[in-house]
Amino acid sequence: MGDLIKLVNNWSITQFVHTFGGLFEESPWVAERSWSSRPFDSFGQMMKVMNNVVQTSEEKAKLQLLCNHPDLGARISMSSNSVQEQADAGLNSLSEEQYNELSQLNKEYTGRFGFPFILAVKGHTAESILESMRKRNRRGREEEFQTALKEVFKIASIRLEQWLVQMGHSVPMVGGRITTHVLDTSKGIPAAGVRVELYVLNRDGEKESAMKIAESETNADGRLDAPLLEGEKFVKAVYELQFNVEGYYMQQSTEEFGQALWTMVPIRFVVTDAMSHYHIPLLIAPGGYSTYRGS
Repeated sequence: MGDLIKLVNNWSITQFVHTFGGLFEESPWVAERSWSSRPFDSFGQMMKVMNNVVQTSEEKAKLQLLCNHPDLGARISMSSNSVQEQADAGLNSLSEEQYNELSQLNKEYTGRFGFPFILAVKGHTAESILESMRKRNRRGREEEFQTALKEVFKIASIRLEQWLVQMGHSVPMVGGRITTHVLDTSKGIPAAGVRVELYVLNRDGEKESAMKIAESETNADGRLDAPLLEGEKFVKAVYELQFNVEGYYMQQSTEEFGQALWTMVPIRFVVTDAMSHYHIPLLIAPGGYSTYRGS
């Protein structure tokens, strides 16, 4: 990717704006103002410069940037980027009930805040979008203004990532995923050979069901060789990691296996941002365990 960023650094402002002017919806001025900050060390740094250009711009310009975004699910003309993004989230095939609720929520939101509801829809479903709208409609304007800007930055990053893929670079710049690692705190070493299963929780009224969607095993470093879940399949939901620590302790000494209280450790957590990294480690000992959200 180093050669590509060098090429971009040598572009004229015309070529730069032509290529990156669409990262921010109908706002080529962001790319235009960012061009003078070349040379960029990386595309990640270029994205930070663009975000800073927006953050330091006048309030009127930021508000107009927000207002340039179309209503989600709207049956109107919009940029080709927005058309594809909304289609990928299923917003072009809503049921009549979903469409009516979405239209009403859009109307309430715009009337309350003065700009349209904005969400980086990658990784979302129609229902998770509706749920996000219901919650955000109850917020204060300043909090929602900043939230909307953050979503704009996510959208721009995703669009840049897609351009990089088109240019033959498959390394993602952003994207949600679930990872874990296991440490044996009684020995101060990684716990190798722990079977890990990932479930997604579904609730239908009072009934709850769990579906296994991934499984793996910790390596010599106590980590997995790849994320348990990432990309388009990673959506907002309640998940549960299940660690088969009985299998791990069976590999240890007879005394240690006899002291272990746990056969399986479940960790249930909620994903509220499908573009974030959820790293959920497990620290185990024969008599206890703990967890936290890592990085």
